[in-house]
Amino acid sequence: MGIADRVRRRQTELRSEHQGGGSPTGSESSLAVAEPPHIIRLKGVVRILESIIKKNDDGKGMARMAFFMSTLTDELADELAELDEMNVRIYMFQIGEVISWIGHGDNERLPEALREFANLISPTGKNDGSTNTDEQTSSYTELGTGAG
Repeated sequence: MGIADRVRRRQTELRSEHQGGGSPTGSESSLAVAEPPHIIRLKGVVRILESIIKKNDDGKGMARMAFFMSTLTDELADELAELDEMNVRIYMFQIGEVISWIGHGDNERLPEALREFANLISPTGKNDGSTNTDEQTSSYTELGTGAG
């Protein structure tokens, strides 16, 4: 099923839920397929993020578009299910490290295999014009990344 089909199906499900219709017709007869733990975690994280976005709707349209996250994740999960599980888990680990790097910006904290990627984007490890990366990256104790 393509992304556009998933989006239409998800929109229909959401309309049905909002109108008090509960689950869409036919979903009760679907067979549950056991998913690997890493896919369950991926879907779980995205669903939680989607619900947080919807709960904190500021009226600017972000919540209205949040269902795209779940739709794309479902499509991604279908594609990942066809690949070697260990390769998928390594890939997800690397994506997690890159997301963490977005927050801390310290290229040296990345695994060696990802530093080349980071250096393409931010050769010094910082794109904010600062020069004291040690002080900045070690002072974010509220994020659990502090040195102490």
